[in-house]
Amino acid sequence: MRVESTPLRFETLRHANRSSWDHVWLSAVVATAAALAVSGARIVGLGWDPSRFVVAGDSFVDRMAAPASLAVLPSSAGYDGQFFYRLALDPFTSEKTAFGIELDSPALRQQRILYPLAAWCISGGDPARVAWVLIGLNVAGMGVLGWLGAAWARECGRHALCGLAFPAYPGFVLTLARDLSEIMTACLALAGLYALRRQRALVAAVLLTLAVLTRETALIIVLGVAVVWLWDRVRPTGGAGRGIPQWVLPVFAMPLLCTAAWQVMLNLRWNTFPAAVGADRFGVPFVGVTRFILRAPFGVLQVLELLFVAGCVVTAGLSLNSSAARRHEKVGWVLALVVAVSLSDLVWVEDWAFMRALTELYVLGTIILLDRRNRLAVALAVVAGCLWVTSAVVCIHRI
Repeated sequence: MRVESTPLRFETLRHANRSSWDHVWLSAVVATAAALAVSGARIVGLGWDPSRFVVAGDSFVDRMAAPASLAVLPSSAGYDGQFFYRLALDPFTSEKTAFGIELDSPALRQQRILYPLAAWCISGGDPARVAWVLIGLNVAGMGVLGWLGAAWARECGRHALCGLAFPAYPGFVLTLARDLSEIMTACLALAGLYALRRQRALVAAVLLTLAVLTRETALIIVLGVAVVWLWDRVRPTGGAGRGIPQWVLPVFAMPLLCTAAWQVMLNLRWNTFPAAVGADRFGVPFVGVTRFILRAPFGVLQVLELLFVAGCVVTAGLSLNSSAARRHEKVGWVLALVVAVSLSDLVWVEDWAFMRALTELYVLGTIILLDRRNRLAVALAVVAGCLWVTSAVVCIHRI
């Protein structure tokens, strides 16, 4: 059996002398503090009303039938947070309209079950508490992502604070601002990949399954593992430590089987497969992004975001060969890039949409850069942090 080698750098670093700044908890504290600052400033700017993070609009919410604590925007379609809020009141609902809130695509919304389910478990489904819990889950998620990022950085032989490159993704500001699920997805996906590096197959399988149940786009990471595993079964690679071992099978089998089962259950409930509902978000490669760019001019923030995304893609792409990242991480990044350029006009329409859709691409790209022996990861963290702060300032008062 060929077993992909696991570096000893983590064990070596754990016993090495460290500066007082080189600790995973410091990264977690910094990420949590940043998330608290943004959420706190935003909630003050929104009149201390946590339900306004939901961005409920009267196109899908009946103001008279909705919970009294929910703010509803007039003449507005609202945003995706209103559907997470609705499911947090009753995660396993079989009704399209309840609590005065209509699910626009019930199967599509309910497939992203974990974030609202967690909020429901903590809040007991109480509408007033749900609004606070949805915010709290994302703030806590930023702290967890900071901790995981620092652990990953030290795994790669880098200073723990380099791990702040993960929570510094500017798209997470948008997730914080509108009660969305990308932060939780990134936490679970990164934790699953880390567990896989530590050869804990069952833990990795469970975490990646939960990531997919939070947001189906995490399947990109699972497919990266599956592709490499299947390739090694068909075309065995020579040399010790080059292959993906047999025990990795559950790591992608469990998420794929659970996803398929959940799709079937939702089809039986809503008479449609969620995957079919979301098919219009994909199209001919490069068409959606090209049309988006040609619709310029943009605001300054969108220009900076596009330049940042392009820079991340170019630097990660140029680092593929020289990075010590695992093959399934690299293949996952390539698959995420293919998905990114194949997104349709429904996604390449504004930064609220495309920055969220590129979450997996950024996470996998950051892994590739952290595992390369140069300062690109440090530069990425600095640039991402600056843009994160810029996005936060803009989003604090942006409905």
